Amino acid sequence: MSTKERTGSVIHGVTLLSLVGLIGFSGMAPAQMRLQDIIRQEGFEWMIGTWETVTDDGQSIEVDYSWQLDGWMISVNFSMGEYAYRGMIFRVENRDQVLEAGCDNQGTSVMGSWEIVGDKAVSTTERSNQYGEMQTMAITHRNTGNNAMQVELYNVENGQIAPEPWGTMEFKRRDMSAKKEDGRENMSVKEAPTENGFAVDLIQRAETKVKITMIGHGTLILSYEGKVIHVDPWSRLADYSKMPKADLILITHEHRDHLDPQAVKLISREGSDILLSSSCTDSLSTGIVIKNGDVKEVQGIRIEAVPAYNIVNKRSSGEPYHPKGRGNGYILTLGEMRVYIAGDTENTPEMKELKNIDVAFLPMNLPYTMTPEMVADAASAFKPKVLYPYHFGQTDTSKLIDLLKDFQDIKIRIHNMQ
Repeated sequence: MSTKERTGSVIHGVTLLSLVGLIGFSGMAPAQMRLQDIIRQEGFEWMIGTWETVTDDGQSIEVDYSWQLDGWMISVNFSMGEYAYRGMIFRVENRDQVLEAGCDNQGTSVMGSWEIVGDKAVSTTERSNQYGEMQTMAITHRNTGNNAMQVELYNVENGQIAPEPWGTMEFKRRDMSAKKEDGRENMSVKEAPTENGFAVDLIQRAETKVKITMIGHGTLILSYEGKVIHVDPWSRLADYSKMPKADLILITHEHRDHLDPQAVKLISREGSDILLSSSCTDSLSTGIVIKNGDVKEVQGIRIEAVPAYNIVNKRSSGEPYHPKGRGNGYILTLGEMRVYIAGDTENTPEMKELKNIDVAFLPMNLPYTMTPEMVADAASAFKPKVLYPYHFGQTDTSKLIDLLKDFQDIKIRIHNMQ
């Protein structure tokens, strides 16, 4: 790091700098878009996580960015030795700006705004210390590839940015240089002790932690930040009078191994929300209908309905086992993690176009859903970080493992999900 005798000012510059790429596109975004949606749209989600650098005198600097409030805000944690800064980044709709506000453990407050200039994102920030002294600084950042970003710090006088930076730093992403124990960047997957005889996986990405209980077939329970999410509860697989009550219940379609009104009744309580496809309303009189392509936020969780249908596999009458428009798959945004539960479907064009899926549950049983080859085709297209074949009946799961053996970035987890 070269700072030209301005090491003390680097602290605030680094903190704000790393946000530049995340929020510099706010002027392009329509109203009511979450900050997370803007970042994904513009291709800057890679900046979320923990970054590190080391100064010339051996001092380590670390900055971490994490989603908060279901993607409406980013928290910032910066540290260098005993110095610490905490901030938040948010979009102001009526001003069409994205701002940061924060303070450090030395009594300095920070406010900033951002814009894009050429291939750089530029933040102009004002800092006020405990003595009322003000300083304005401009910080640029640029993606230099190989999981690195370059930060440059500039003085600002009379509203003009100096022609040359007084400090330059190169940051590297921590998770890319030191992978988790399961070999996945940014993801940790651990098998936990069984609960009531059912397998449990604990999945973590950055600060987001999700517990998934594998009930069997197409039936799951997800636990996230104290909320319990049941997916296609089916009494044939478990005694639902002994199951945890639901905050949220997701029903993919009307078939009896996915829609069980008695199981839904047993796990419902006051305040439970039920999301279902329109095909389920004949059997279940309550719930929120969500159609293919809809996006809803329920219980603070963003839920996207993905089409789930057959293209190849059909009944003797020629009708697909699952006609298009009747069933849903669901994408749940849980903090920094996107979980896709496909429902009963084949490898549809809509599935293969999915982006940024961390965890995927894909069905694999003939003649109703997919062959191992179909699952491999879909997974190789949208590349989930973790893949669970489920609803697989008597299908040989080892075939899927063999088909995806060259896709080392996809971790396959096999549980008793016949």
